[in-house]
Amino acid sequence: MHLITCMIARRSRDLLQASCRQVHDIAASGFGYSNVSRYEAARPGYRDVAVNHVHNIIGQADTVVELGAGTGKFTKSVVPVLSATNYIATEPSAAFRESLKESGISHDGFQVKEGTGDSIPVAEGTCDAIVVAQAWHWMANEDSRKEIKRALKAQ
Repeated sequence: MHLITCMIARRSRDLLQASCRQVHDIAASGFGYSNVSRYEAARPGYRDVAVNHVHNIIGQADTVVELGAGTGKFTKSVVPVLSATNYIATEPSAAFRESLKESGISHDGFQVKEGTGDSIPVAEGTCDAIVVAQAWHWMANEDSRKEIKRALKAQ
């Protein structure tokens, strides 16, 4: 059994607060930051029940941003079930972004961009939902909370 953690942010929900900034040294070195094959082998996938739960919450969202997408373990599962016109997967590691770009996800509005919890590469008020799967603990801080609020559409 896999423990699945997923944070879904919407303007109407409170967000967690803590204190750290940028990409944590341990996150940057834990899988060699560029050791894509080691990361892929070690990181579990997602069960259908978790993906369906996300779909039930944000299934009709037009623009979705995923923070800390890694190599796309969650992304590959959720993009096919959402009706989002735009799905932007963000990741600070260049090697992980490249792996994600080459993952075979075929969706017209799918994009991979460099980004972190405190630096989301979208204009203010343009996101319907922001998801984080197994990475929130690296960015659970006030700067990320403010940045997520900035990126989300007002309700």
